Order: sequence, then C-alpha cells, then structure tokens
Amino acid sequence: MTGDAGLAAEYGRINRLLGSALAALGVGVVVAAPTSRSAPPTATPCFAEPSRGELTFHGRKLVGSAQWRHDGALLQHGSILVDDDQASIPSLMREPVPLSSRPATLRDALGRAPVLHEVAEALFAAVRAQLDPRALPLAREEVLVQDAERLATRFRDDTWTWRR
Repeated sequence: MTGDAGLAAEYGRINRLLGSALAALGVGVVVAAPTSRSAPPTATPCFAEPSRGELTFHGRKLVGSAQWRHDGALLQHGSILVDDDQASIPSLMREPVPLSSRPATLRDALGRAPVLHEVAEALFAAVRAQLDPRALPLAREEVLVQDAERLATRFRDDTWTWRR
C-alpha cells in the first residue's frame, strides 16, 4: 500500500466493515463529509467533532478512528462509545477544554447498551461477508487468558490508575 490514495482506500474499507456491522445491530450510520482535511491533533476530545470520513449517527460522531503510518505499514485503531463517558474529560485535563457537543453512543442509537459478544459477532459477520467467508475466530490460548485475567485485576484497580 503506497500513497494517500491507498491509505484512504483502506480507511474506507474499514469504515464499510464497521458500517455493515453497525447496520446489523440496527444502527444506521452516515459518513461525515466536512470540506477540509482532518484537523491536526489538539486537546479537544476525539469525539467532540467528526472528521472527514468518520462514521456518525444523527450528525454526531459514533466511531472514532485514526491511522498511524510508518515504513509502509498501516495501523488503524479506534473506538465506538457504548455510553457517553466524555463529560469527565475536561476535569482530567491540565487545561480544561469545553465540550462542544455530546458524542453519539450505541445506547443512543439502540435505546440500550449492547453486550460485547453481540457487537463482536456483528463485526465478525461483516468480515466474513466482505473479506473472507471462511474466516474463523482465533483460538484462545489458556496461558494468555490467565495472564489477561491477572493483569486486568491490576489495571482495573483505581489505585493503579490514579497512582501519580
């Protein structure tokens, strides 16, 4: 993959997968089309305003998505809010930034919070339908599951999170 055209195509392909999965859950999304290029990073929270190409629900950003590119590799990462937990962001910042609007959430769109398994299944079904009908879930390695459980206990503890 080379150049901005290839990166934009990958971004669009990933958004089509996400849009298909969200539609299967009952959430209709629209691709945001601001007239300018995405703004450079600032202290404003990610979900404050949609950037070009991001997925929105009723004009509010539902999927926060970003790319990191290095030496011909692409990492796409992002978030879909289940509930609106953005209101606490200004109180956690050194220099508070007012929130301009409330982001969209799956709870808003569905009238309930979906369970993780439901969202994962919708995403996996989209991958099967659009990329590889033979795709299979990764096998769980018990050692990794045990490590994850051990680490989750530590990282969910407020004393670890707020230790500074």
